[in-house]
Amino acid sequence: YRVAVPTKFAANDPLVVSLPKLTPDAGSTPDAVLANGTWNAPTSQGKLTWDESTSPDVVEFEVRWSPGPDYDPDTEVALANIPVTGPREYSTTQGLLAIGDVSNFKVYVKTATGNERGSNTVKITRTT
Repeated sequence: YRVAVPTKFAANDPLVVSLPKLTPDAGSTPDAVLANGTWNAPTSQGKLTWDESTSPDVVEFEVRWSPGPDYDPDTEVALANIPVTGPREYSTTQGLLAIGDVSNFKVYVKTATGNERGSNTVKITRTT
């Protein structure tokens, strides 16, 4: 279908234009940000913070979580999308429901062209 449609219709035909992209448009992959995390006892939530992005075409940050003892990109779940102009922090109880629970997070830098890069893995342990 993806191969046949462009050969049968003009490039600006709605059927061709509506084909979803399988890869992001050409462009540079943004630099990763450095993320940090702590257990915030007064709010009973894990708190993630990250540096400002140095990439000029960043449109948002996406906070992702992975279940299990180690971060696994194959099982990661998007928790929040934060505009580049928003605060560079996110609080959550995801995977942190009982004392001793451990969760792993990453903050992805995303560009308008669909390119992205993940931060370092941040491990937060619930202590109270």
